[in-house]
Amino acid sequence: MRYMVVLEKAEANYSAYIPDLPGCVATGNTLEEVKQMIQEAIEFHTEGMLEDGETIPQPTSIAYEVEVLVKTLMITIDKSSIFNFIQLIKLVPLATAAFKPNCVL
Repeated sequence: MRYMVVLEKAEANYSAYIPDLPGCVATGNTLEEVKQMIQEAIEFHTEGMLEDGETIPQPTSIAYEVEVLVKTLMITIDKSSIFNFIQLIKLVPLATAAFKPNCVL
């Protein structure tokens, strides 16, 4: 069987999990280490399932990549207008989530 593995980069390490095997997770300091650890975790997890009389699920998860275009808008605002600008940003939830001020006063 071939299961889809989700790999994620954290601040200090990597993590992996198998959507088709809930609870089957691993972490590692490097990408290679987490790949080895998740392989071992899958084997351990499925052996435990068999010992408990459980059926090992067939792989069903599918992965694909989506290309996304990200646009950046840079503006310059004088000090007297910054409060009004921030109030305006609060009215637009999407803009608020994406708004990261890089202020130089």
